[in-house]
Amino acid sequence: MNIRSLFLILFLCLGYSSFAQNAIENANQLLGNWEKSYMDMKDGSKLLDEFTFQKTSSLISFGTKGIGAFTEGKTSSRFRYTIAGKTLVMGGLTYEIEKLNSGELVFSEIDLNRKDYQLLRYHFIATKDSPEQFFIRKFINPNVRIKADGDTAYLFCSAVHPVFIADGRYGQVTESSFEGTYQNSYDFIERSFLFPPNKSGRFRINFTVTKTGKVDNIRIAESTDSLLNARLIEAVNSTQRKWIPAERNGKKVDVYFFYEFEYNAKLTADDEFEYVQYSGFEERADALKERKKYAKAIELYTKCILMRDNAIEPLYKRADCYFALNIVKNACSDWSYLSKLGQKRAEGLFIKNCLR
Repeated sequence: MNIRSLFLILFLCLGYSSFAQNAIENANQLLGNWEKSYMDMKDGSKLLDEFTFQKTSSLISFGTKGIGAFTEGKTSSRFRYTIAGKTLVMGGLTYEIEKLNSGELVFSEIDLNRKDYQLLRYHFIATKDSPEQFFIRKFINPNVRIKADGDTAYLFCSAVHPVFIADGRYGQVTESSFEGTYQNSYDFIERSFLFPPNKSGRFRINFTVTKTGKVDNIRIAESTDSLLNARLIEAVNSTQRKWIPAERNGKKVDVYFFYEFEYNAKLTADDEFEYVQYSGFEERADALKERKKYAKAIELYTKCILMRDNAIEPLYKRADCYFALNIVKNACSDWSYLSKLGQKRAEGLFIKNCLR
């Protein structure tokens, strides 16, 4: 073996050793509990659907031997993970680690078929809270209410809620989940209310399900038709003997409810029709854009934009069409508007093509 071969082997060994050392350091830094701070897109753009992603509190726990746990609300699920350099494989999905230190973890989706502005990025901060402490801080404490007699009550929430006994096809049905309790009780009250058809209205009603399962303190908080208030109160009262009391730490507790009922005679039909129209306009516009019939595509994209607030994709596509037709002023206008909505890709396009 000549000296060059020895140097090559030594270089490869050192390189592998360095890679392995980095992987070990990353794995060690990853250990512990991480609380979600916020989410955005990989290019820095704001999320298009902030309600879905931003409002959900979650905790990731990375343990030894490649076992982790994901906690969201009352539910917790385990997963396997591996880390190699900047690649994190978690629950069968692959992510790129963009930042990892003692206090912050940032990772993003990996998908070669999608652009950066289509990929989600997750920002987590280190926490010393255990999953149980996290759950109490995020889901219990904000919903605690102290009654006049000093007893503890709770707002209706995923962490503390009674169970509603619904009427099923073959008898009574109980669903212990928060979603099931909400949906079944809400539907029952709405059916009992019998709001007049072809009429609009909005009502907010408060009530308490006590530690004995009794419905109490029914109160109308808002109403667009006072003549129907008594009927709504009666509908809520008809849920008596249909509640299994909520419990917290083995003790039955009172839970406060705040329900809102909104009616619009045209809402369901119009919304469904508008969605079909919107999708149809966008699909036809995409086909025209693909065939380079930009002017006609612009007309259809504009219809989409007028139908919905912040129609991000149609705005991007309309700007592309304007730019292809050399109507740069209009393209810049769309990119400028998108930039104000927090779209980093649009900001880059505006700087590149409009600030000359």
